[in-house]
Amino acid sequence: MCKLQVLVCDDEEGLREGLKTIVRIEGHEVDTVATGTQAVELLKKNTYDIAFIDLKLGDISGIEILKRVGEIKTKIYVITAFSSVETAVEAMKHGANDYLCKPFNNNEIQEILDQASAAQKHQSTPDKHQKINQSPHTEMSDIRDGGVVTANAQVKRLLEIIDKVADANMPVMILGESGTGKEMFTREIHSRSNRNEEPYFAINCAAIPGDLLESELFGHEKGAFSGADKRKVGKFELAGKGILYLDEIGDMSFALQSKLLRVIEERSFERLGGIKQIPFEARIVSSTNKDLREMVGQKNFRADLYYRLSGIEMVLPPLRDRTEDVPLLVDFFLDYFCSYYCRDRANFTKEAISKMQNYPWHGNIRELKHVIESVLLLHPEKKEFTYEDLLLRPIRVDGQRQNPSASSTTISVGEIEKNTILEALKDHSFNKSYTAKALNISRKTLYNKLRKYDIDS
Repeated sequence: MCKLQVLVCDDEEGLREGLKTIVRIEGHEVDTVATGTQAVELLKKNTYDIAFIDLKLGDISGIEILKRVGEIKTKIYVITAFSSVETAVEAMKHGANDYLCKPFNNNEIQEILDQASAAQKHQSTPDKHQKINQSPHTEMSDIRDGGVVTANAQVKRLLEIIDKVADANMPVMILGESGTGKEMFTREIHSRSNRNEEPYFAINCAAIPGDLLESELFGHEKGAFSGADKRKVGKFELAGKGILYLDEIGDMSFALQSKLLRVIEERSFERLGGIKQIPFEARIVSSTNKDLREMVGQKNFRADLYYRLSGIEMVLPPLRDRTEDVPLLVDFFLDYFCSYYCRDRANFTKEAISKMQNYPWHGNIRELKHVIESVLLLHPEKKEFTYEDLLLRPIRVDGQRQNPSASSTTISVGEIEKNTILEALKDHSFNKSYTAKALNISRKTLYNKLRKYDIDS
């Protein structure tokens, strides 16, 4: 993990010193100040990776700090009380990356530090983008378009469409099988648009129970329902003038579809239990792996909402239809995971690459990513992998196993992860802090995995 430079600005000595202690325990450098004026001076003079700034200070506010420092590379997390969440949203419009509500716990800070450290480590890794089966002089820019790795003509056409419509307000619908990279394309729309300095929020409509999804989207007032002991700001409000990504829109209940349609038409909404109309300015990007046209025909999805959301419709091809991208993606993931796990660069044989291009990849890019990570974890000392090293388990269709030439190994990714954690624990004398750092995960995540795999340490 890379050592971070962190700034803490809070006029409460206890909170300031508490954050300082957490940051130092995690192995990072930290400066602390009690006033906003001091914070502005240090942010302009020094390069910090992360700054934790209280919104309410004795001299100037956190928002005023953001205005005075302008555009900087520092990731800024503002600290606020629950009663001032609206102010935190305003701070995000002025450049803050996210906010923390008091009282927050140590795990939240550790997660932020771990993610930032891992991201910095990956960014600082020297470029090694010599492509498999390509000239060693081929640059990564030849096959990367923004955040998308591709040499496929159809995918490139979709990226051209993004460039043309990036600044429009029209909703975008992205269709495709699970694992084809729908969220990656949504982030491309955000990064290439004139909204790229505005917030980006994503919500998976299939992952949240229907009775909670409405609150996640629109927020609620205190007392709106049983258990609503404080006000909650929803994603529609947090997104501001940025991008709101509604993943798996086909799983949204019919009743909530009706409310979403009304919000889109009126460009405003109310929190649950509220009466105040809140303007909605974000651009909506939605996606699904379902056939929405068929769902409309079966009256399982509102036709009027479908036409509202699919102003610009994009269909991502499955990986089996873009086989020329397999070697590029394999190389990209090898670079990433070799760096992430701090091991020497490895490669696949040409025969392995060729067979991987003929594999059906029903899980698409997500499946390929997990396979590459698994083979690196299972063979930590190997410098060259064969096709037999891969943990490929094709799905069955009509009782027949797909791609019978695939490896018959039955060890699961979960078993690999469990064994990896056990080995790391042994290597670090069962010290959980050191083990978490070695695995590049937070201690909270490590404890969750210990419970998941019933590991008694």
